[in-house]
Amino acid sequence: MAHDDDDEGVRDRACLGLGLFTDIDTADIRASLHRAVHGHADSDEAADEALVSLSGRGDTTIPPTLLRRLDPAANPRPLVVRAALELAHAKTYAALRDLRSSGWHDVAHPTLLVEAIAACAPG
Repeated sequence: MAHDDDDEGVRDRACLGLGLFTDIDTADIRASLHRAVHGHADSDEAADEALVSLSGRGDTTIPPTLLRRLDPAANPRPLVVRAALELAHAKTYAALRDLRSSGWHDVAHPTLLVEAIAACAPG
């Protein structure tokens, strides 16, 4: 499958396509997305796209990955914050607040972090 391609651009488009252009949710699709998340370096945009796709599918196995990638020391990209927003899981709330305290912001989407924190607030 495309997630195995050596070209990051191909992997990125494949993961983006699974996330944006299909609502199909099968075990094979999730397995492919998990391989994309865990098979590439954290800096790989395809892995971030796959994380957003899994979040949009409500995959409750990804909070540990989100927590690691939301660490301010990891310099999270906006797609990781977007994944936390999509999943809206309370386990990511403290990490998102820590990220805000670190001064992280996305110029292109200035309300992204605030929206993610609100979506993940316990209660």
